[in-house]
Amino acid sequence: MTRTTIATAVLLCLMTTAESHAADETVALLQAHRVDHTVGISWTAAKTVRYDTDRNGEGTLDSTTFVATGGVTLLIRDFHPLLMEVTADEKKEDEPTLKGSTDFIEAVLATVKPIVPVPTDTNLRKWPAPAVGASDCERVQSKIRAAESAVGQLNDLAFDDGTRAKWAHDATGASNVAKVEGEVELRVRTLQTNLDAIEEANKAIRGAPDDCEFEAKTQHAVALLASSAQLLADRSKQLTNLRTLSKSLAKWAEPQRWSRKDPTAYVLITPEVTRDKKDTVTIVLTPRSLDATGQLAADEAGVVTRTAVFRFYRHFVSEFGVAAVYNDLRYPKYKVTEQDGTSVVVSDGTDSSNVNAAVTLNLICDCLGNDTVYPGFQLGVSKAENYPGLLAGGVLRFSGTKRFSLAVGRMVTWYKDLDKLQLGSPASENDLKADLSLRRSPSAWYLAVQYTF
Repeated sequence: MTRTTIATAVLLCLMTTAESHAADETVALLQAHRVDHTVGISWTAAKTVRYDTDRNGEGTLDSTTFVATGGVTLLIRDFHPLLMEVTADEKKEDEPTLKGSTDFIEAVLATVKPIVPVPTDTNLRKWPAPAVGASDCERVQSKIRAAESAVGQLNDLAFDDGTRAKWAHDATGASNVAKVEGEVELRVRTLQTNLDAIEEANKAIRGAPDDCEFEAKTQHAVALLASSAQLLADRSKQLTNLRTLSKSLAKWAEPQRWSRKDPTAYVLITPEVTRDKKDTVTIVLTPRSLDATGQLAADEAGVVTRTAVFRFYRHFVSEFGVAAVYNDLRYPKYKVTEQDGTSVVVSDGTDSSNVNAAVTLNLICDCLGNDTVYPGFQLGVSKAENYPGLLAGGVLRFSGTKRFSLAVGRMVTWYKDLDKLQLGSPASENDLKADLSLRRSPSAWYLAVQYTF
């Protein structure tokens, strides 16, 4: 074994050992939770995020990996959009366990080849005075009395705790959200009607003829309108916020956004799981509540972010790496020497390549049902410069910080041996080099230590 071979094997193992401190994607895939079509998440009273699957799996969601063979629906169960805002964003990247596949194929080929909303305007505007007349004064007085009634109704339209709690509780599932949307729209119309009545009265007062004489009740109503500026501002703000809320409820009332099997489960996202991609979904849950103005107020201190990873299910997970391989094969060497004045071929002992580097492909399964060691099959290509070879065997893949594999199996190599010449045949150095041809060695046992890429 040459110093170059030793150095190459040591360098490759050191490089891949350093890389093994990254996330163990192989073990993550082996330990992933199997899913057919559905994953549900739930926000618990203890403020934790739990998951459940349609294969009876459940647990705490925390960078959890799921495997499937096609499209998956991610739901949030018992979803109340007025109590919780949820967003789900996905990021696709290349499947990590396929990394190195091109290098492995190229190594095999290189070895085989030589061998063979709208706002409300509540600002009062100056309107032109109408023509003076008794009927005009009566009309102004009628609008003022209507506005007095509207002020009373606006006082009754305070957004009380009971109404907010009822809406927040009831708004789950498409049909119930639609009912709450209807109640919101009714309040919006009522607010608008009463605010319009007061606006009309204020316009009438500004444009009233100077000689209009109002009775005491009307004068009291005028004073009431003048003192209701804060009430009008509050209800105008409520109107604007409830219009925004109504638009949001319209989106949540769409039936296709909810599960057919579980009417209170909201569809967050439907990732399409493919063989060559790893799909990471980031879920952000923000608790919130309806305040007294009808606005959805977020609890920023209570925001929780979780991730769910979706990958393609494989019975055997592929892993590419570099292995240090030991074997006890020996190869004949020849030279030309002078005997009785004639240059002849003689033996020059044997050579060996006991330790060398190999590019390997492991096919690993979760067949033992534990989280420590995983069995599998190994294929590999020896990278020894003068003795390329192929190897196949069994492998044990260990989890944990070391993330290494031990493999044992049989390997064959190719070496150069005499073709037409024999020991003692007359030949020059050039004749010997030209006669050497590739031969396949007998199969031999090998032992390999591998680190992942």
